[in-house]
Amino acid sequence: MPRAIKRALTAKSPARKEASFHRLEVSLPRDKLIQVLQPSGDPRVQQLIECLLSTNPNMLNRSLPSLAAMCKLGYADLIREIARSRVSEGILRMSKHIPQVLEDAAIEAKSRSSVCPECKGTTQVLEDRPAYLPKATPSQPNPEPKFIDCPTCAGKGKVRKSGNHNARKLMFEAVGLTNRKAPPLTVNFPGAKFDVPTMESEMTALDRVLDATPVKASR
Repeated sequence: MPRAIKRALTAKSPARKEASFHRLEVSLPRDKLIQVLQPSGDPRVQQLIECLLSTNPNMLNRSLPSLAAMCKLGYADLIREIARSRVSEGILRMSKHIPQVLEDAAIEAKSRSSVCPECKGTTQVLEDRPAYLPKATPSQPNPEPKFIDCPTCAGKGKVRKSGNHNARKLMFEAVGLTNRKAPPLTVNFPGAKFDVPTMESEMTALDRVLDATPVKASR
């Protein structure tokens, strides 16, 4: 057995580190942790997975921080890999709904007919009359109100209403009719000392998630 691994097996982790890893194991049991870390391309992470799957008694009795130290992985390294995997999984799940979202956006972007706000759909409006009319008398009654075709809708009772501006903008960008690119999506964890991958970088790594093969237990 290499000396580095022997030293790691006999070394004790600080209580603080043990507590952090304990919280991680409570929220993510080892079988789930293996599943989450499996798509990682980091050789240190793959070595940790082999240690977690090992049936060697020296491995089975070791704590997670001890095994991570053997593989030269810190707590922040594991959290980063977990976050990367979760983002990839989230993007994969989100992609299933993209067709429906794009269809909804296309429907919202379409123009449609609506009731004319001027005539309220009646097709006619009252002709403009002088603001002042002389007092009606039996010999000179005021003229009867006169209705004319609504000038707003041309007597149709309906007007064409443009589609949602934001939906149209999204559609134009989606089909490449504009040169603008949406900013990459980032996830920030206040106080964290590691970088979380952007959506663009994770989209290129989805094939690794889909093509990942189970790791066999080492003996």
